[in-house]
Amino acid sequence: MFISGVFVFSSCTVLFGFLSFVPTDSGNGIFVLLAFSIQILKSIGITASTTASFVMCAQLFPDNIATALASGEIFVGLGLVTGPALGGVLYGLDGFYLPFLTIGGLGMLSVPIIMCVIPREIAFEDNGDTRLSLAQVFCSPKGIITSITIVVSTSMWSILDPTLEPHLRQYQLRPEVIGLIFLVMAATYALTAPLWGWISDKLDEQRGLLILGFLFATLGSLLVGPSSFLGLGPKYNQLWLVIVALVILGASSSLSAMPTFDLYFSIAEEKGCEDDTRTYSMVAGLWLSMYSLGDFLGPSVGGALLDTVGFEAMCTYSAGLCLFMACILFISWLTDSKCCKGENSSGFWSVNVNDDYEALAGSNCYITGETVTDFTNSI
Repeated sequence: MFISGVFVFSSCTVLFGFLSFVPTDSGNGIFVLLAFSIQILKSIGITASTTASFVMCAQLFPDNIATALASGEIFVGLGLVTGPALGGVLYGLDGFYLPFLTIGGLGMLSVPIIMCVIPREIAFEDNGDTRLSLAQVFCSPKGIITSITIVVSTSMWSILDPTLEPHLRQYQLRPEVIGLIFLVMAATYALTAPLWGWISDKLDEQRGLLILGFLFATLGSLLVGPSSFLGLGPKYNQLWLVIVALVILGASSSLSAMPTFDLYFSIAEEKGCEDDTRTYSMVAGLWLSMYSLGDFLGPSVGGALLDTVGFEAMCTYSAGLCLFMACILFISWLTDSKCCKGENSSGFWSVNVNDDYEALAGSNCYITGETVTDFTNSI
């Protein structure tokens, strides 16, 4: 799946470049049809390769899943950093088709390299039909909150795609400088993602990191405006503050996204899902779906808000959404904590009802549901 996905999206990238040669004398219908068809097919290839790569990372590094996936985000950031610059240079050399032909051609040349480098024998472990357990994971309150977290985290990044450039026009910057400013957030995201992934793998509870990430995102969104809620007047609407805000947003985007890998897997484990390829695949697919949904909603909502309420108010709304998510995650964490459940583990012990009951002889215990709990010590 990984190799075929790379081949499909690389081929479609090459084909997209040749759309400039499609005749439009009798209308744009054929051009539009081909453009949409190629982009849809390319998206399928990207989804296949990305999902497969996530599953392979989970299989090869089961104890450091977030670290492995976050390390891959370095190269996502590198692509975001180098793509616009390289595309602009190639477009200037020989027009529209050259950037697509070059990038797509490099992708196709990478296929035989991948076939030689990728592990040939990755055990496919399927411990049975776990669809019911996975459905319970994704439809559980904790799973729903995690999914919304990914969508909001991606949206606060992508909402600036169509809106930041109009905001920067007031500074009368050259196009190259504007391009570099756009790269600040992507570069910060790529540099910080491995750190947050490594920290996430070391923790038993990832929601604390997510809360911190959304609090930083709230600050960054308020600064990039800058928002009047911070008491910043028009004199603070300066380029240096925008750059500082983008650095904060880049770091907070990775902080509020990377721990969700581990959180999804921990939810699956709590619900009884097996540690196998089926679970890895479903979790990877769900994460990518939520990520893509946020990547779609961000520019769509951002463009509409920019036209209706302006850039400052749009960033303020984004900050409010991030603060709201931090509160939701905190409440969820508090609800799941033992103190809120009234649990006190000291002096208690439990065994499965299928265990040897003779081992319990002489102890004061009672059966509730599927556990036998001893209250001797507590008494």
